Amino acid sequence: MQMREVLNLDKVKRLRAAKAGYGIAAVFFVLVLAALIKVGVADDPVYYASATYSWDRANITVTINQKTIVDITPEVMNFGLVDPGTIVTAYNVSDGTNNVVQLSQFEIENLGSTNLTHVWLNVTQPTTNPFGTGLSGLYDPGNWIAVNVSWFKDGATPTYTNTMSFVDRIEFNESKELVYLNLPANTKSYGRFRIANREYFWAINASGTNCDSSVAGNTVNLILANPAEPHNVTQTGDINLVDGDEVLVSYAASTGTDPNSGITYSLPSASTTYNGEEYVFLVATDCSHIRAVKWNADAPGNTLLSNNGYLFEAGTPEAGIYPGQAIALNIEMRVPYGVVASKYEGWLTVVADSL
Repeated sequence: MQMREVLNLDKVKRLRAAKAGYGIAAVFFVLVLAALIKVGVADDPVYYASATYSWDRANITVTINQKTIVDITPEVMNFGLVDPGTIVTAYNVSDGTNNVVQLSQFEIENLGSTNLTHVWLNVTQPTTNPFGTGLSGLYDPGNWIAVNVSWFKDGATPTYTNTMSFVDRIEFNESKELVYLNLPANTKSYGRFRIANREYFWAINASGTNCDSSVAGNTVNLILANPAEPHNVTQTGDINLVDGDEVLVSYAASTGTDPNSGITYSLPSASTTYNGEEYVFLVATDCSHIRAVKWNADAPGNTLLSNNGYLFEAGTPEAGIYPGQAIALNIEMRVPYGVVASKYEGWLTVVADSL
């Protein structure tokens, strides 16, 4: 009887292998594999040697669609109650479930089925100058966000200029005269570049009637105050913008239009490192405002940056962020002086493609 059971077992194994179409080589593979996993898989049909058992199988297939999906986690970042002129480096995940969790970083993950070749950010911004109006509804905290890349998908840090920098900061022309500023000739507008408790005065100088550098004969320059001399509650700062210690940004004879706002900007000849942070400084052709762009590839002039405005950029799709992989970012909330007491909400948006 024992010999018959052994023969039956061998017969079942041969029939299974033949049904799978593997041939003799596959029989040896099944024998070795069965020896390795017999303890863990007691209900494998290969062990059903009795005439009272039978087995069959169905082929299971599924085809995954090509779909680009990007996710930011966490989706709620509450920087809490802060004073004007404060840099906040940690936030609470106030989503109702994780209210006690405090973080200083966030992740961007590829939840789709394609490799991400580019990842960048957008932020909400005010549309007019909110300072000095007393209207809380004109401010937008998206304009105060700064980030840098903590690590890439393989744990590496970027090779481009990767200091903590604003995503895309807009600063409007001052609505009133600043009587203590010494301004250059042909100043069209001036204002402040606000980094929490540090303010740096700026002025746009143009030889023409506006700030459109593409107009023949119109030389446009942005003069930024000496970065070593900030203005705040204890320091006057650099208020003399003609003494030669300023940072000068020159503009090429070209403009670019923002695809989201439709506003046209004069484009600089190169990016500028200011206070250790690399930006493309855009000047609105109507002289109404400037923008300091670092992580927004949608903005005009993004190709002048060392990172082309991207958090991540792959030369080929094969080198992209794979499905299930992520990158991590550090984040700061840089609250400027002169903000009306209120609760503010804005948006930080992640954009990605798989080109």
